[in-house]
Amino acid sequence: PLFYQGNFYVLYGEGRDKILSCVDPKSGKAKWATDLESRSLFRGSPTGADGKLYVQNHAGTVHVIDAKSGKVLHKTNMGEPGDDQTRATIAVAHGNLFIRTNSRLYCIGS
Repeated sequence: PLFYQGNFYVLYGEGRDKILSCVDPKSGKAKWATDLESRSLFRGSPTGADGKLYVQNHAGTVHVIDAKSGKVLHKTNMGEPGDDQTRATIAVAHGNLFIRTNSRLYCIGS
């Protein structure tokens, strides 16, 4: 889970249903829930920066989600053939995203 901009963000689900939800910490009620349409498990927690949430699944797909609406803004696969597993939470530093696979570390900047 992630506490970001006054809300909790939680990834959950089994099978093909992988849900990212935004929960109000005072009421405990969901503000929104987004189906990330992934067959692969998600590893690590969501990461928040600049009003966006970043999550990655085990197969290497990175999802970028608007933190207010839950809308999926972008998704791309960072996995390499033979090295398509991502297992760590995405890190943010100095405006860059750091994404680790089994054998590589990617730095994505603006």
